[in-house]
Amino acid sequence: MSVKVNENETVRHNGKTYVQGDTITDIDEKDAERLIQLKVAAADGEFKLNLGEPDPPNDFDQSSFDGIEYAELKAAAKDAGLEFAGNISHAKLIDLVLESDKTEGVLSQFDDEDEDNE
Repeated sequence: MSVKVNENETVRHNGKTYVQGDTITDIDEKDAERLIQLKVAAADGEFKLNLGEPDPPNDFDQSSFDGIEYAELKAAAKDAGLEFAGNISHAKLIDLVLESDKTEGVLSQFDDEDEDNE
């Protein structure tokens, strides 16, 4: 039996490291089934490029951050649990927030301020 390592996964088997797309051929059925159940590998021929649910579309872009001061955005991102270097640029911080799954949470911290200004 053989299994293929799934996307974004690394498997160590019998002292060798296998990465995404590698086929593990020297594996017994019990170990193969365990890797398949852990969803780190698929039976050869059933290679999975995308595990789980597809990411929901992100309705946010750079313009979503218009009017948000750098220091406020930095504090909101930190409060949301994002980790970044203290000297990150404003543009890179926006990119980090957009690439995370916390964009809505970060931007929601500014919703009340917008309503107060109306």
